[in-house]
This record gives sequence, structure tokens and C-alpha cells, in this order.
Amino acid sequence: MKPRMALCLLTCLFVYTAMAANPFQRGIDAVPIKLTPTLDSGLVLEAVEMQHAGAWSVRLLGDLNFSPLSIKFGNERVGSLIPFRADLHLFASYQPLSRLELAIDLPLTVYQSNKFELFEQHGLPQRAPAAAGLGDLRLIGRYAILTQQQFPIALGAILEIRAPTSNTNHFLGGRGFVLAPRVALERALGPVRILGNVGWRLHTKPGQYLNLYVGQEFMMGLGVLVDLGGGRVFAKNQLLAEFNVVTSAEAPFNFDYADAIKTPMELLLGYRAQIYKNWLFQLHLGRGAVGKNTGYGREAFRVGLGFGYQHLPEPDRDGDGIPDSEDGCPDEPGPKENNGCPYPDRDGDGIVDHLDACPDIPGPIEYDGCPDTDGDEIPDHLDKCPLEPGIPELDGCPPPPEEDEVSLESDRIRIRGTILFDTAKDTIKPESFNLLDNVVELLNRYPEVGPISVEGHTDNVGSRPYNLDLSNRRAKSVVDYLISHGIEPGRLQSIGYGFDRPVAPNDSALGRAKNRRTEFLFKETVPPQPEKEQ
Repeated sequence: MKPRMALCLLTCLFVYTAMAANPFQRGIDAVPIKLTPTLDSGLVLEAVEMQHAGAWSVRLLGDLNFSPLSIKFGNERVGSLIPFRADLHLFASYQPLSRLELAIDLPLTVYQSNKFELFEQHGLPQRAPAAAGLGDLRLIGRYAILTQQQFPIALGAILEIRAPTSNTNHFLGGRGFVLAPRVALERALGPVRILGNVGWRLHTKPGQYLNLYVGQEFMMGLGVLVDLGGGRVFAKNQLLAEFNVVTSAEAPFNFDYADAIKTPMELLLGYRAQIYKNWLFQLHLGRGAVGKNTGYGREAFRVGLGFGYQHLPEPDRDGDGIPDSEDGCPDEPGPKENNGCPYPDRDGDGIVDHLDACPDIPGPIEYDGCPDTDGDEIPDHLDKCPLEPGIPELDGCPPPPEEDEVSLESDRIRIRGTILFDTAKDTIKPESFNLLDNVVELLNRYPEVGPISVEGHTDNVGSRPYNLDLSNRRAKSVVDYLISHGIEPGRLQSIGYGFDRPVAPNDSALGRAKNRRTEFLFKETVPPQPEKEQ
């Protein structure tokens, strides 16, 4: 037996020396099928459906594998190179968004036995792996593309990254980074959830030891998760069953007929429960060997036990920041002061009734939800003459007919009216042209008057920089109009003050209308106004 075994090993070394510069380079993880750190998934398989945004978990899980790496002569198993390995995993996960979860697995091998004396017995001494060490760090992100609320089968995208944080000589990890994108599917049938994963493992550096070669791989798995409900002690009891396969992309599904390129496979059974408030418990059992054939990726037996803590925020279906248990309208967003329900808006103008001065008649927000029938920018409920355009100084009524629309005073040109502009613009409305034409006529009648400062003022809707700019542009539009109608540019200048110089409180539509004004002030004292011609 011993000479034949030595001859077999020498033959493997000769053949695979042609494939790699160093057939003893190792860089292979003896436990290639890893448990998932994601929350509310399977044992190895990732689910698609997630908890609510803000959920997180921390778990500590022990994982024991018996005979994960063995040596054979032909079809005869000689012994286990690694009879036993005990791993400890620190899992953590966080869900920043309702459809996105990020997770991490920090693995530590606490004890690993070996029988590398088998090589010494046949004249091929090898350095034995360490009894303990750090494994390869794993980072996993999963995103729910389609949920079962949108489609009969939920669809998710998974990306796993394994970083080479282990010592490659001890069968605890690979030689380079591993990128493992995959697709997750999920279908719920009552208390039963069916999970499926399929994907690819890209090894930036393949691993090899003697005739064992680990390169690019396909991975797939199918699982069932059954919710058993809660009991007196344990809540959210679950049973899990999975079958996972990892096969070489170079030569898929070789099974027992290949000595170099293996196909790891494993059947896992598990139980999970919530044991006290948010504390978790998990137990899993597994076997990778088919019959008596143990080896890489097909351990003789696997068992594990884990405990953890999870934080699950209360659901908030409408996203208004109020948990469903406290929300009077859990499917309609609403403010907390109204018990999570939206305020009514009877007239449908977008202004809720308790803020709408005219809740049964639609109107714009700048008029407190009321209409402005005569178009004088004073809403009907504050307009004493709602059917006649008027001026703010007279609460929306027109000035008496005996008063001049434009008059000359000691420090200004007084206008009985408001120069109107398009909302949020500096465009003068046509209905104000007649008022400005009267200003032009007065300036032509008194050519000695000037220079005149055309000053723009606004209400307090919007920021100060915005209103300063708007008032400047509106004052300039008035000056441009006067110049275009023959007034000398040297007699005019424009300036805007925004809402810095109000003449009325801005707490009502009428007060805001009084503050939206254009004034014509003299920069120098002018002679007394002549008497009107009889």
C-alpha cells in the first residue's frame, strides 16, 4: 500500500507541476460553503425579503466540521488530513434602506487538527497547518430588486467579497480576493418560504494543493424555510433545509470522476428561534459526503450553534415616521399631531382645511387657499370689493373717482394702485400699463423733477436673497418701461429692498399685498406742487 501511495502522489506532483509553478502553494479554504450573516435569510442561502429600514443584528456562531479535507489513493480513502475543524464566526448586519442590507462575517478558526504525518510515513514530509488562525473576511450586500408585493417571485441581487486576511498555508482561506455575485429568488406560500441562489465565484488567484485545484466556480442552492409560529418560551420558530452545490467553471459537475477539480456539496438542516425578546438562537446540522466519500467540500458531518441579538424597528408602511401600531392611518402618510392621518382638503386645492381660509372654494396658497375674483392680488375673503380691482391701502376697493391715480407730493410720486407682476417674475402685467403711462405723463409735465429712485418691495414669502433679487429686477423693469416711453435715463434709478421695509405685517394675504409695492421717491427736494389747472 505504501509504495503505491507514494507513486500516486509523485504522479500527481508531476502532472500538476505543469499547471502551476508550485503545487504546494495551498491557498484553499477547507470549508468552502459558508453560512450567511444576513438577517432573516437561510443557513447558507440569502433571502430577498427583508425587515424594515434600521434593522440590525449581531450574532456569534460556532461551526464544527468533521473530516473537511482527506486524502485518497484511487477510490480508496487513506485518511483525513484535517480530521476536525472548529470555527467561530462573528456576524453583523445592518439595513440602511428598506431594500438594502450590508453584512460582515469575521471568521476565526479556534482549533484545527491534522494528520500530515501521513506524508512523512510515505517519504513526502509536508509542513502541517496551524491549529488556529484568522479566516478570510467576508462582506455581503444584498438588494431587493422585486418584492412579492410587486411580482409573484421576489428577485434580489447579492454581492459577496472575500478578502485574503488568512494565512494561505493553513487551509483557512484563499490566496487572493474572491468576488461572488449571485441572484436570489424567493417565493412565500403561506408559512413556507422557498429560497434559491445561483451565482459565480471569481478567484483573483486560484488555490492548489497537490492534485486539488480551486479556480473559478459556479454556485447554486435551493432551500425551504418553514415558519412554525411562536410558543410559550420560543417565538418565531423556524425549520430550515438547504442543499448547496459549488462546481468548477472549468469542468462543472465532475463529482467522483475527477481527482483534481472537485464539486463541493452539502445538505443542511437547521432550527432558528427568538428566545427572549430580541435574542436569537440557531442550531444547524449538515453532511457533505455522499456515502462514505468525504473530502474537500464534502465533510463527514457538520454541526453548529449560535446566539445573537437583533433590533427590528416597528413597521411603518406609509413612511410617515409613525409606527403602524401608533398610526391611525397606517397606509396614508400624515402628521403625528393628527394621529398619523392626513388632514382633509375638501376643495382639493392642495391646502389642508385647517390651514385653508376658504376650505370649500379652491384657491392658491399665496392667497391662503382663497380665490381672487377681480385679480387685484387681494383674496376675496379679505377684499371689501371682491368684484372690482382695487388697491391694498383701501382693502381691495378702487380709489374714489375724484382722486388722481398719480399725483406729485413733496418727496415722491404717489400712485393710487399697485403695479402688478407675474408671479415670481419681473414681467409687468398689462393691466398696470395704464398706471405707468400716467407716471410717464406726470414726469413729462414736470421735467425738473428728479432724479427719482424707483424702489421695489416684496412680501416675506421666500428667502431674503431671493426677494432682494426679485425686487431689484422688478424695479428695473419699471425703469425700463418708463425709459421706453420717453423718460430720460438720467432721471431714473432702481433699487430693491426685498422684504426689509414692510408697511404692514406679513401674517395675512392683505398685509402681504400691501408690502408688494413699487414706490417713486425723489432723491432731491422738489419745488412745491403747482396748483391744478382749473
